[in-house]
Amino acid sequence: MLTLDFAAAKLRHTSWKLKLRRFLDGEESLTLAQATDHHACDVGKWLYAPGSGGLAKWGNLAELRQLEVVHGHMHAAVKRVIEARADGREADAERAFQEAEELSRQVVSLLTTLEQMVAKSAA
Repeated sequence: MLTLDFAAAKLRHTSWKLKLRRFLDGEESLTLAQATDHHACDVGKWLYAPGSGGLAKWGNLAELRQLEVVHGHMHAAVKRVIEARADGREADAERAFQEAEELSRQVVSLLTTLEQMVAKSAA
């Protein structure tokens, strides 16, 4: 089974929020390819690994299904940030950033909950 380092995944999500903020502030570059595929990041790879991923093993948990949805929405919000900034729509980019930030908080919260649930079931 493909495993997820929950602590590292939560840290990466927090780091991405900072990277996205720096992108909006013009301090860092970011492309759509780097940030918008919710299957390509560590959480996505863990969720969707064929036959051995989180959905295959834990798909019966409402929290995991919620993580899948929120995680996809977060990546879509990141895409909107990048597109709006590229088009010079700074206010739209900021609004999308706020949405991405809130969704990222939800992802981290769900990862924390799932980490506890997975640990209990393994004990």
